[in-house]
Amino acid sequence: MVETASLDPREGEEWFLRLPAQAKEEMRVAWEADAGRDRDLARRFRRTMARSALELSAFFLFAELILVASPSAGSVLAALSVGGLTGLGCAFLRPGQFQMIFAVLPGHLLLRLLFGWGGILNESCVLVLLMPLAALLGLSQEMRRADGHG
Repeated sequence: MVETASLDPREGEEWFLRLPAQAKEEMRVAWEADAGRDRDLARRFRRTMARSALELSAFFLFAELILVASPSAGSVLAALSVGGLTGLGCAFLRPGQFQMIFAVLPGHLLLRLLFGWGGILNESCVLVLLMPLAALLGLSQEMRRADGHG
């Protein structure tokens, strides 16, 4: 009797070779289900990382365009980069609604130190406009996780 080949390295081990054919097939089915679940989880995590990076890049780009009267190409590129990196970090740390406010602050402060503050009126916009938007972004991510989508 010819057995089907599998990519699982455990099939060559002595304990597996001693199993009856039915038990071997059950093990293969279980291993394939585990591998499928692992692939699905990895795909979901990659999608979550990409979504988080895009969302926070858009957030920082919006902040840069609102806070700076005439942003330079460098500040826009830096905002996109800082947003992407913050988004990747948030995909790992999974901040919630209120933690997201504190997650975006270091990136915002870095951009302001590198490219200027833009005046007291602009910084009050951060408190009034951007921090609630960050909280909404965190809430959105919380809701996706609660629904099993991230």
